[in-house]
Amino acid sequence: MLGEVAAKIGASSLSQGLQASTWIYPITESLHILGITLVVGGAFVFDLRLLGVGKAVPLETVANLNLRMSRRGFLLVVVTGVLLIVANPEEILLNRTFQIKMLLILFALINLGIYHWRVHQGLHSWAVAHSLLSLGLWTAVIFAGRLIAYT
Repeated sequence: MLGEVAAKIGASSLSQGLQASTWIYPITESLHILGITLVVGGAFVFDLRLLGVGKAVPLETVANLNLRMSRRGFLLVVVTGVLLIVANPEEILLNRTFQIKMLLILFALINLGIYHWRVHQGLHSWAVAHSLLSLGLWTAVIFAGRLIAYT
């Protein structure tokens, strides 16, 4: 079924146009990496602050700055990611490493959601565990993303 969806996407005019362009794919891929930098960089800075790095900077300041950057980066990652998939749907959607990457992103977002829920419940004692898990998941996402080209 996923193969059929990928084939239909690959036959689309958007996919054909992306494949025919010399510059669109590398520019889109570069913008995707820029978005990843904003998302993962923001997550790392926030998680490291929760773990005690940079205690002189108020946590709220770090959170507010990183949240804005991460949201913009996430939007950029989603838009460019969709375009990268559309350009090579059969190669990407059927790639097991890509599927693992998507699962890791889902786990990282669930971890983030649970962290925010717990903070709103006053359960701050879980912050260290969520930070360590976040650092591990986002690192795995980056590795998986890089490995897609080789698997």
